[in-house]
Amino acid sequence: MGGKASGSTPAELEEALGRGWVVVSINYRLSPGVLLSDIVSDIQDAYAWVRTKLVSKVNIDPDNIIIFGGSAGGGATVISGFKLSPKPKALFAFYPYCTDFTNGFAYNPLTPLNQTLVEEAQKLETPILTKYWPSGNDDPYGTLARSLIHQHMGGWLLATHDPNASPKSIEATLANYSAVLNIDADYPPTYLCHGLNDILVPYS
Repeated sequence: MGGKASGSTPAELEEALGRGWVVVSINYRLSPGVLLSDIVSDIQDAYAWVRTKLVSKVNIDPDNIIIFGGSAGGGATVISGFKLSPKPKALFAFYPYCTDFTNGFAYNPLTPLNQTLVEEAQKLETPILTKYWPSGNDDPYGTLARSLIHQHMGGWLLATHDPNASPKSIEATLANYSAVLNIDADYPPTYLCHGLNDILVPYS
């Protein structure tokens, strides 16, 4: 599962295929605009399809499935460790969010935003786009800038469509998807990789 709207890199695919692994790239609904539970539901559906349907067409051992993802896909990979059943054999997560989502990583777009925070975040957009998306770059959306703005607006994980939802109910929903609050002794073996100078996803 890739970050932004992209999948794994060619180097990652070549490494997996070179080991004789079967690689399955799945699609799932993306934020913003869908509930966090919708994203996880899509991943659960894809996992079940691989285990029950694809195994009849491709030589796959359903008891030896590894989940791999980077960035947003890395976060989804970490969540899959406690949201998939049966549990995957192992997880490979590159620069994922492993944080407590209740700590400022969610917002409800149907409620008023803090305009001061929005204006402060928008000031960051131009220098970030200039550095990471120079003229001629084929990414017209400025994903990094938009993601950073979302962080300053309070996050991008949508817990509910209900504009009247209480902070307590939103917190309870997000806690249900926060890796640091759900990892236990039965959690799959996990490989985490993160750069110390990541300006978008904090490594700590």
